[in-house]
Amino acid sequence: MSFNLEGEKCPVCHAYFFEDEDIVFCPECGAPHHRDCYSAIGHCAYIDAHGTDLQYDKVKKHRKEEPDTENKRNNEGYSHTHSNTTNCKMCGEEFERSARSCPRCGAPNLGNVRGFAPFDLLGGVPADMDIGDGVTADEAKRFVAVNTPRYIPKFASFAAGKKVSWNWLAFFLPWVWFASRKMYLYSIIAVIFNIASVLVMNPFLMRFYDLIGVSTRVASEEAMSAINTISNQHPTLLILFLVGIAVTLIMRIICGLFSDGIYRKQVISSIKKIRSESEDQDEDYRKKGGVSFIAMLFAFFAGEYLPLIVAGFLI
Repeated sequence: MSFNLEGEKCPVCHAYFFEDEDIVFCPECGAPHHRDCYSAIGHCAYIDAHGTDLQYDKVKKHRKEEPDTENKRNNEGYSHTHSNTTNCKMCGEEFERSARSCPRCGAPNLGNVRGFAPFDLLGGVPADMDIGDGVTADEAKRFVAVNTPRYIPKFASFAAGKKVSWNWLAFFLPWVWFASRKMYLYSIIAVIFNIASVLVMNPFLMRFYDLIGVSTRVASEEAMSAINTISNQHPTLLILFLVGIAVTLIMRIICGLFSDGIYRKQVISSIKKIRSESEDQDEDYRKKGGVSFIAMLFAFFAGEYLPLIVAGFLI
């Protein structure tokens, strides 16, 4: 990034700018925006202030010239009083500032951990920002619970008009990622796709191993000879094998691109349901949100070994 934007936020999604992001600047006032955010609204977010004293470049210049109020107070001898309590950034619970963690949700009290600077669990997104259907970023944070600095800015980007995002875990192990976020139906669908792909590819693989034997060391010439033999004798097996690979790749790319958007919709619908039906919202956030490590474990074994078991029964 050729401009110093340290500490600056996009006026559309309110997320901090990072060095590797695609940034555009308003030609009128120089206000920085994410390119996707600027394209989503079609103009500068400060367009109403253009030509006035509230224009971005004038306000920014005024801020630089304005003295540091806090330092000024210290230099003039102002005394400061600090409360002995603090609020949990995860659940909002008030507790003693000296405590190592929140007594309600267990989140660490980063202000009391030496060597660590407090970080924003919302990833730079304002707590009251609407991420969709009236659900605020703070409510989404409470539901997501784990890795909120990644997901909340993603949700804000979707609310600003972004259509896709990339999720590496959802690409490599979609059934595991969906299960971890308690989207069990999507996890089951991903496992079924994986089983179907293995069943389609299995006849080719069985014939391939019959020709070369089961060995960890296979010469490339030997492998190519086996593939040529199969393509000549059983061309359908090779076609099915390639179809299976294509289906697997397409399914994983779709999961990698759209899983964050699917999760946002799940978060919004779950929070709205909890609002209207729950008698204990904190408990329901815990049960329906967050991450399930047990489900991750089951999904991993189901996705990795169930296709082999099913293929074994059908041989």
